[in-house]
Amino acid sequence: MGLSLHELMICEYMKDFFRQVAMWGLLVIGLLLVSISVNLYGKTIVEPWLPYGIALLLGVASIAVSGVWRCLTGTSRWWINALYGFAVVGALSAFAIIGGNYYMADESTAHTEEVEVVDKYREKHYKSRRVSRRVYTRGAPYWTYHVTVEFADGRRKPIEVTKKRYAKIKSGSIRELTLQKGLFGMPVVKGGAGRLS
Repeated sequence: MGLSLHELMICEYMKDFFRQVAMWGLLVIGLLLVSISVNLYGKTIVEPWLPYGIALLLGVASIAVSGVWRCLTGTSRWWINALYGFAVVGALSAFAIIGGNYYMADESTAHTEEVEVVDKYREKHYKSRRVSRRVYTRGAPYWTYHVTVEFADGRRKPIEVTKKRYAKIKSGSIRELTLQKGLFGMPVVKGGAGRLS
């Protein structure tokens, strides 16, 4: 005995529901991975065009196989599938490059380099404050503290530091920064601002 029409409709609805959950879930995961890779970029000594350029190229290359995403997007329109593939593959590639480099850094290559503090500055940000059920507004301000260091080869990198360390650092001073060699050869600062002595 076969399924009734009502049961078939429920099965189709569930397939569509799970497809939608998978599609939007993959996009949310991609967004999360991009935000993590941007955070880890702040701890990686590399020009931004290198890791993000490679991720962009891989995302563009995924447009050639945009039909693969048809089962998730539920449409045969090539441009929707191409945009979806570009976003997902680009996000995964960015995290694979920057996250892989950072998390797979070789601790045995830890070394210190002398860097010059060329600039110190603070940035004002605002917390969000809930006014009512669906309304949020700008809340109290808070500050983040940064120093820009210059390496011996001329590369510059802004690094976020604590307020206490910011107060102790003078522009033009020479400091030691502890670095490790990442998986793809890009140096990373492990341990955050505590590694800037």
